[in-house]
Amino acid sequence: MNIDIKQEERNIKADIKRAVRTEAQFGCAVCGNPIIEYHHIQPYHEVLCHEIENLIALCPTHHYKGDRGMIPREKLYELKKKPFNSFKENIKDDFFLGSYDQLEFKLGTVTFIRTPNLFVVDDLPLISVTKDEANNAIINAKFFDKDSNLVAEIQDNEWITYLNQDQIWDIQYTGGKLKVNSSKGKVFLELYANPGENYVQLKSNLYYKGHFFNIQPSKLTVGFQTPKEPRGVFILKNSTVTDCGNGIVVSSSVL
Repeated sequence: MNIDIKQEERNIKADIKRAVRTEAQFGCAVCGNPIIEYHHIQPYHEVLCHEIENLIALCPTHHYKGDRGMIPREKLYELKKKPFNSFKENIKDDFFLGSYDQLEFKLGTVTFIRTPNLFVVDDLPLISVTKDEANNAIINAKFFDKDSNLVAEIQDNEWITYLNQDQIWDIQYTGGKLKVNSSKGKVFLELYANPGENYVQLKSNLYYKGHFFNIQPSKLTVGFQTPKEPRGVFILKNSTVTDCGNGIVVSSSVL
């Protein structure tokens, strides 16, 4: 019987995939690599179904080994119970970017070029883009929730997502695209880095000390959240910020 494994993987229901990702703490059960595939411990052509008990999250390398019997089934069942990331406090990987001078950082329809600090709140840069000696773009960013808890960050092009199940509902990472959900259907952070086209695109809700930056495909909204309602809101669209030291700066002292 000739089974198209990749097609069968696509046919796995989304809720089953998420359950398998969550069980593995959003990384390969063997090594923690955040780029994962869904491996049938008992081969699909034998069981002809997708069940959580028979699926495990593996990176492409360990998926290959699993398919060829290089990882015993008993070991895979053991890893389902104690995956690699269950001993870690975060998952991480690198973004590879191009030239700082040419990089476009897209936030909705607002683009930042050669602007070291995109967002600054009370002297803290939430997103900054600098360069190294070879003119490569280096990104640093901090992503807080509404209570100013640090959920994820980028440190010198290495993204780190903290595995706090009270904050994180799901994490997916494939080929330069990171998606973090804080609840079902609610995207906390979606970042896509494309070094071939020299741009980074971000969709997110950024918070810090009551300030918020709501980044959507069509607009960028900035404001301050009071207990009852947002205030001081302004919206940016179809704008380009080039060669500025700071992009958007807000301060609690003026509220």
